Amino acid sequence: MKTLLINTIIICIALMSVQNTSAQTRVVSGRITNNYGTIVSKVNVTVKGTGNSVQSDSEGNFAIEVPDNKSVLTFELEGYTTVEEKCGNSDEMSVVMNLIDLFALDLEDLMNTVVESSSFFDMKSRETPGYIFSLDMNAARSQRSLIEIARMSIPGLSDGAHTDTELIGVRGMKSVDNSKTLVMFDGQSLNQRANIGYGLGFSSKLTGDLKSIEVSLGPNAIVHGSGAISGYINMVPKNGHDNAGFSATVEKEFIHNAENQKTGISRAELGYGTGSENRNIYVYGGWYFGNGWTPDSSFTNTYTEQERQNAVVGNTYKANIRLSAHANFDALSMNVGYMQNYASSKLGTQNDFQRQFNARLKYTIGITDNESVVVSAANELTDLGRLTRTDTITSGGAESHLEGKVIFKTQRWNNNSLAVGLLYGKRKFYAGKFYFGQDIDAASGEATYKIDPNTGSNYKDSEGNNDVSQLWASGQMPNGEWEEFAVFGEDIYKFSDNLTVAVGLRYDRFRLDEFDDTQNNLSPRIAASFAIDEKQVVKASFQTGFRTMDYYNRAQTMHNKVSQIRYRLGQYNDENVFVPADFNIDIEPERVYSFEANYQNSFMNNAVNIEANVFYNLYKNTIDFYKLAEWESDKYLADNSYRGDFTVTGLKYFTEEQLSQFMFNQMASRYKRQPGLYNYYGAYVNNGEDIKVLGGELIATVSPTADTRIKAVYSVAKSLTDSYADYSQCPTNQVKLGATQYWFEKKLMLTAQFLWEPKLDDTESNRENYHDIYFSDRTLLDVTAAYQIMPGVELSATVNNALGENRPCITYKPSLDDNYPQLTKLGCDERIYFVSLKVNL
Repeated sequence: MKTLLINTIIICIALMSVQNTSAQTRVVSGRITNNYGTIVSKVNVTVKGTGNSVQSDSEGNFAIEVPDNKSVLTFELEGYTTVEEKCGNSDEMSVVMNLIDLFALDLEDLMNTVVESSSFFDMKSRETPGYIFSLDMNAARSQRSLIEIARMSIPGLSDGAHTDTELIGVRGMKSVDNSKTLVMFDGQSLNQRANIGYGLGFSSKLTGDLKSIEVSLGPNAIVHGSGAISGYINMVPKNGHDNAGFSATVEKEFIHNAENQKTGISRAELGYGTGSENRNIYVYGGWYFGNGWTPDSSFTNTYTEQERQNAVVGNTYKANIRLSAHANFDALSMNVGYMQNYASSKLGTQNDFQRQFNARLKYTIGITDNESVVVSAANELTDLGRLTRTDTITSGGAESHLEGKVIFKTQRWNNNSLAVGLLYGKRKFYAGKFYFGQDIDAASGEATYKIDPNTGSNYKDSEGNNDVSQLWASGQMPNGEWEEFAVFGEDIYKFSDNLTVAVGLRYDRFRLDEFDDTQNNLSPRIAASFAIDEKQVVKASFQTGFRTMDYYNRAQTMHNKVSQIRYRLGQYNDENVFVPADFNIDIEPERVYSFEANYQNSFMNNAVNIEANVFYNLYKNTIDFYKLAEWESDKYLADNSYRGDFTVTGLKYFTEEQLSQFMFNQMASRYKRQPGLYNYYGAYVNNGEDIKVLGGELIATVSPTADTRIKAVYSVAKSLTDSYADYSQCPTNQVKLGATQYWFEKKLMLTAQFLWEPKLDDTESNRENYHDIYFSDRTLLDVTAAYQIMPGVELSATVNNALGENRPCITYKPSLDDNYPQLTKLGCDERIYFVSLKVNL
C-alpha cells in the first residue's frame, strides 16, 4: 500500500511537470530579410540546444515551437553570417541576416528585394509599379558621390551641367535644374524650391552613412507629390544593428594631368553603430577638402567666354562636412543630418556656400493586428549664398520646409492592403537671412533692391535702412511663403499568388498668397504585376507626375524683370522711359503621363538574369526659361524710340504693346550705351508644346562562377518632339558595363565600370551652338582593387577616368556662350588616382 502511494505521488508530480512545460511552450513566428532588404528563404531556424528546427518559406516566413521565454533561435544559411536571437515575451520577430559578400545574393532573389519608397507599403521589386533600381553602396566601389553613381551605374540616367552645377537627366528628360527628380533621405524630400532644385551634395564625397540607394525611373506622384516627374533617388541610411561597432575610412586622391595646380582631395569618415534589431542607433561624421576640381554650387556664375576658357579649376574653399544620426526605438524612427558645402568659383573671385539641416520623426501606432497609423513630421532648413574671399556675404538667403503626414493602413481584408492619408506642409523663403550664419547687412547696399515707385529709390525698412525683404537680384533668394495640402490613397490587391494590382489617387493643393495663386493637381496611378512562374515576371503601369513652379522662378518672372528695369533706369536717370507695372502670368503645374512595361527572367540555373523596360512619356506644360522676344539694340534711337522689328520666339503671354515696352525698357536701361548688341527678353513660363519621349532599358546580369559577376546595361530614349530634342541633348543611347571578380578566398576584389555615350548629331544647328569637342563619343572607365589585409581592415586603390577621356558632359543651353567645354570638370582629360584605408572594429 505504501509503495502504491509513493508511485501515485511520483506520477502526479510528473504529470504536473508535463503540464507546466506544456503551458510554457509557444509558437514564435517571423520574417527573414537580409541587409539589402531581400527576402531570405530556406534559412535553417533552430531552437538552440534542441533538435527542433524549421526552414523559412519562399516569403521568408517561419514558425517554430519554443519551450520558454529564455529560448534562443539560431538562423543559419550558407553565404550569410549566423544570427542568434532571444525569444523573450514576443511571439513575433523580424530577423535581418548579413550577407558575407554580394555574390551570396541569388540572382533570382534580386526580384524579391524589398522596396521602401515606391508605395505606402513595403513591396517586392517584382511587384512595384515601374522599374525600381536598388544599389548597395558596396557595389559602387569606384564612385564617391551621387552624380558619379548616376553617371556610371544607374540605367537610364545621364549627367550634365549648367555652369558649375551638376545635373541629371532621366530617360531623355534633362532640364535647367534638378527639380524634376526628387532626392530623398530615408523618404524625406531634400529638394529646395527657391533656386535650382536639389543642389546640395550631388558632388559631395561623403556618402559613408548610406546603406543603399533606391532609384525610380518613372514618375511617382502618389507617394511623393510635386517634383517626382522624372522619378526619385532615395538614400537609405545605415542602422546600428547591421553596422555595429566603429568604422573609419581615410582617403587621398591625386589628379594626374592637371597642370600648375595643388590638386587632390583628402577625405575622412567615421561611423559607429550599436543596439538590438528594434532599438539601435548609427552616428556618422565625414570631412573632405579638395583642390583642382569644381564641386557643384548653388548660384549661376556668369562669365564671358574668354574668362571661362582661361579659368582655373576650383576647389572646396573650406572643408566640407556631413554629420548624421539614424535611430530606431521600436515603433519610433528618427533621422537627423547636417551638410555644409563650400565651392570656389573657377576664377577664384567668389565662393558659394550651401548648408542644410534635415530632421524627421516617424511613429507607427499599432491599433490592431491589421490596422496601424503612421505619423511623421519633417523639417528641412537650407542656406544658399555667395561670399567673397573676405567672407563677406553678398547674396543668398534661407528656405525652410515643415511637413506633417498621417497615414492609416489596414490589411483586414484577405489579400488586400489599403492606405489613406493626408499631408500638410509650409515653405518659407527669406531673402538675405540665414539659419546657420550671419545675415546680409541690409544697410550695405551691395545687393539689388526693388525700387519704391513713390520715391524712386530702394524700399526702406522701419529703421530707414534698405529693406532686405525687397531683394530681387538674379541669383538672390526670394522672400515669401507657400502652403501645400494633399490627400491620397492606395489599394493593393493580390488576386492570386501570381497577380498583384495596385491602384492609387492623390490630390494636391498649393497656395501662394504673394502671387494670389492657387494650384491644384490630381494624380492617378494603376499598375499590375504577374508572375508567370518563379523566374518570370511581367509588369505594366500607368503613372503620373507633376511639379509646381519653384518659388524663385516665379518671383523672377513676376517681379524681378520689372524691378531690375526700375533699378537700372534709376542708374541711367532715364526719366522719359515708361516703366510698366508688375504683371502676373497664369502658370500651370507641369505634368507627365507615363506608360511602362517591364519583364524579368532568369536563365541557366539563375546564372543569367534579364530585365527589359519599355516606356512612353508625355510631358505637358513643362516649366522652363524661354526666350519670348529678340531684338537688336542698334535699332534704339536717340529720341527714346525703337524703330526695329522684334521677333516673338516663345508663347505670347503679353500683348504686343506690353512686349515691345518690356524690350524697349530693358534695352534702354542696359544697352543704350552699347549699340550693336543683340539680346532677348525671357521668362519662366509653361511650354505649350507637348514633349513625347519613347525608349527603354535592357539590363543583363551574368554570374558565370561564384566569384564573378558582370552587369551590362543598354538604354535608349528618343524624343519624338524635334524642338525639345534640339535643346535637351540627353544622350539618345548609353552603354554601361560593370564587372566584379574575387580572388584568394575573396580577400582580393577587382571591379570595373564603363560608360559609353555617343557624340552629338552633326547637324547645322548643333554646329552653330556647340563646341567641336562635343562631336566625339564619350568613354569613361573606373577601376578599383581592394584587398582585405586582415579581418576588418581593407586597403583599396582606384583610378577614375582610366582612359583619360577629355569630352565633358553636355551643358544645358544650346549656345556657344552657355555650352563652353567644361574642361575643369573631373573626368575631362584627367586621370584621378586615390588610395583609401577602411577599418571596421
